[in-house]
Amino acid sequence: MLSTMKMFLAVVPVIMATIVFCSLLPALTLLEIFLVSIGMLILLTLHIWVVREIIKLIDFRHRLKLQQELREIDFERAKQQRQISDIRSQRANRGRNHFR
Repeated sequence: MLSTMKMFLAVVPVIMATIVFCSLLPALTLLEIFLVSIGMLILLTLHIWVVREIIKLIDFRHRLKLQQELREIDFERAKQQRQISDIRSQRANRGRNHFR
C-alpha cells in the first residue's frame, strides 16, 4: 500500500503539469513557454521534496512502531524467563527438602 501511495504522489503532478502545459502551448509565445516550463520544473522539484519528506515521516512512524513492538516482545520474553527460573528454583527447593 505504501508503494502505491508513493507512486501516486510522484506521478499525479507530473501528469497534471503535462496536461496544463499542453493546453497552454498553442496560445503562448516562446518566452512564455520558457517561463511556464521553468515554473513547472520548480513546482515539480518542490513536489518531489514534499513527497520525500512525507515518505520519511511515514517511515519514521513505522520504525517507531516496530521499536515499540520489539520492546514489548523483549518484555514478554524477560517475563517468561523469570517465570521459568522461578519454577526451576521451586523444583530445586522441593528436591532439597525431600532428602532432608
